[in-house]
Amino acid sequence: MGIKSLSTILNNFSKNSIKNITLDNFKGKVISIDTSIYLYKFLYNNGDFIDGFTRQILRLLKNGITPLYIFDGKPPEEKKEVLNERKERKEYLLKKKALLEKMLKGDMSGQEGMEKYMENVVDMSPEEINKELKKVQKKIIYVTGDDIDKAKKLFEHFGVPYIEADGEAETYCAVLTKNGFTTGCITEDTDYLACGGNNFIRSFNSSTNNIVLYKINDVLSDLGLKYEEFIDMCILCGCDYTNKIVGIGAIKAYKFIKKFGTIEGVIESIKGKDSYKVPDNFDYVTARRLLKCENTFDLSGVNKEEFKVKMTDEQMLINYIKFTSPKLKKKYYTEITKCLKKYKMGCLSKVSKKSHRNISSYFEKKKYFINEDI
Repeated sequence: MGIKSLSTILNNFSKNSIKNITLDNFKGKVISIDTSIYLYKFLYNNGDFIDGFTRQILRLLKNGITPLYIFDGKPPEEKKEVLNERKERKEYLLKKKALLEKMLKGDMSGQEGMEKYMENVVDMSPEEINKELKKVQKKIIYVTGDDIDKAKKLFEHFGVPYIEADGEAETYCAVLTKNGFTTGCITEDTDYLACGGNNFIRSFNSSTNNIVLYKINDVLSDLGLKYEEFIDMCILCGCDYTNKIVGIGAIKAYKFIKKFGTIEGVIESIKGKDSYKVPDNFDYVTARRLLKCENTFDLSGVNKEEFKVKMTDEQMLINYIKFTSPKLKKKYYTEITKCLKKYKMGCLSKVSKKSHRNISSYFEKKKYFINEDI
């Protein structure tokens, strides 16, 4: 998912572009959210995405941020190979799960053809097998149509907007930001940055206001690359839309683009060298087009005025959460009852670009806020 090892390049060569800030820097802004990332994350963490989205929405609203949830549409055909690999990985986990369950019962029959699933498992104790089974079970995550419907219903009860993209969510989020509909995006998918999306927000945690922010122009400036060169570097690192050149890792991808400028230049420079292999299906031209998001989405029907929170019935929201998420702590019901209207009014009211700061905040460490206007 995303650009392979892009974080390695940024950590090594673009440290100035990585800013540790707080959510209140985005007060009064509309921020898109890559919904599927968090559906899977919340299901993985505690099996309850209603709990996760409830806490996420409350955290954003209390900071005066309007969340705009984006659902994935149909992925491009070029991503078929990656999706097949993910499907094979899930099938592998399901078969390994079945094997471990049989082993716990002491049933070792029908093990023919199961050798690859038994690797490092056959000599385990029952306690170790049970521990391994729990690990495998946690990795098998299904997001159903019913899950998506429940998430949409939650957003409607909260009064926060959502969109079903006619393509991949992270790409759509980047296009929205580039066209001025939103200010940034909360996701962990580095495709958003590769697609030229500004204000890439990572490390979101509902328990804190601390986030990590990447600004695309800072990244390009630190790396000394034009945007077109940055895209070529991302393709060489490895993306979801084509295979990559064997023998070129992330650091080498960056250094090669710095030296040769384009993928064509890199391919020419490695001709005849045994340490590199350009696969026959290395369709970097199509990958470029998809990452540039040229004519990818029709935004003619998008209305920025619709991206705002609505006043809704808090009791109906609480009733819905109680029915679908028994794990949610009662303190969040209290927050919804006492504070939700206030949070919404904060999002709906106009906010000055230069918000007043308590004088003590000017003596905080510089890394926790940014100077330029977001």
